[in-house]
Amino acid sequence: MPSEIASTQRELASLEVQLKNHRAQLERQQDLERDELSQTHAERIEALQEQQKNELNQLRKDFQVELSEEAKRTQERLEEIRSRNERLLSEERNWGDQELKKLKDMNHESIKKEKIEGEFKLQEQKNEAQKAQFILHEQAKRSYFKNKGN
Repeated sequence: MPSEIASTQRELASLEVQLKNHRAQLERQQDLERDELSQTHAERIEALQEQQKNELNQLRKDFQVELSEEAKRTQERLEEIRSRNERLLSEERNWGDQELKKLKDMNHESIKKEKIEGEFKLQEQKNEAQKAQFILHEQAKRSYFKNKGN
């Protein structure tokens, strides 16, 4: 009987360790996914910045700075491109930030759910162990009194 209780307690401890390990593994995996998404986001931003820089340089090479109507129109176009690229870059950053936040929220909720489920299972097993311990104790008391009476 005591060995059954000890065995149940060892099983509970083992399950608790497994749940902690699983949670740690999920956290590491989610950190890797978050880092990968951040890296991809940073690479996209860098590529857009490089593209903007290349477009600007190309425009400067193509058009000699002259004080003419053509130069003025080119300058306006450059400003439009710059403005558009800044808007696109801002949108890409916002999208990346939103995706990263969604991923973090999903990961947080997943970890929270796993933790709650694990704690619930652990509590159920603790309750079962307590019930079993109580029943064994009651049986031992009855047996003791029965034997004492004989």
